[in-house]
Amino acid sequence: MRILHTGDIHLGDLAGPVRDGRNARREDTLRCMRAIAEAAKVEHPNVSIIAGDLFNRSRVWADTALDDIDAAVSTLIRPLCRESEKVVLLFGTMNHDNPKAFNVLRNLTQGIHNLTIYTTPEVDRLNTSAGEIQILAMPGFDKGRLRAFMPDADAETENQNATTLVNEIIAGQAAQLDPGKPSVLVAHYTVAGCESESGQTFLAGQDVVILPQTIDATGVTLACFGHIHKAQALGCNTPAYYCGSPNQLTFNDEGCRHGFWIHEISEAGEVTSRFTNTPERR
Repeated sequence: MRILHTGDIHLGDLAGPVRDGRNARREDTLRCMRAIAEAAKVEHPNVSIIAGDLFNRSRVWADTALDDIDAAVSTLIRPLCRESEKVVLLFGTMNHDNPKAFNVLRNLTQGIHNLTIYTTPEVDRLNTSAGEIQILAMPGFDKGRLRAFMPDADAETENQNATTLVNEIIAGQAAQLDPGKPSVLVAHYTVAGCESESGQTFLAGQDVVILPQTIDATGVTLACFGHIHKAQALGCNTPAYYCGSPNQLTFNDEGCRHGFWIHEISEAGEVTSRFTNTPERR
């Protein structure tokens, strides 16, 4: 089974030059999106995954938001759906992926029957020509939900409480998986021990984190993450990867490679992965 794994597109007007009335860095992102869609024509993935943060800013003026939604559908989602048997789109973080924008996406793509959009934690089963694949979807978490119950908690306590909740949700969802069939955890979170674009290592308490032992305990065949913009393999026994962003977003990640992963799951459940670079403008 072949899986294309991308995410953290951050489509929108980024700080930078304007050329011929167009935001040049937005054009860079669109060029990277087209490269991913073109790669799908060659790879013919059974499943393509967009692991959150499709958009850059949650709240934008109407004309900009409509342009971004239109470009997301026409430049990435529809092309991936044409070249993939199934496409998975995960909601990312609230400050980037607007729930209202995702509602518009649902309405625009109602006729695309091989697209599944996940905005809440759930376990799903997708049928492909290579067999059934289970998806454990874990969209980004809004800490504001917990803040209403513990308004006086400091940042570290808030992160610890949210971390406990998120890891318990994943464990509960994993109980629904059939261990005899391949499964993929698709999540948009920091994983404890991962490395940021600037080289910092994230520890529990610094952020809401998924623990490596939680990933291993799910028993999934593969874990496909978004959120951290540095593409990397994660330090757990389960094959687990951050796709990173397809385009350079800040000065912190100018030394990182940018692209997407192609993962292959064999009939024996073994995973091999290869990284493809996108045509980012350095």
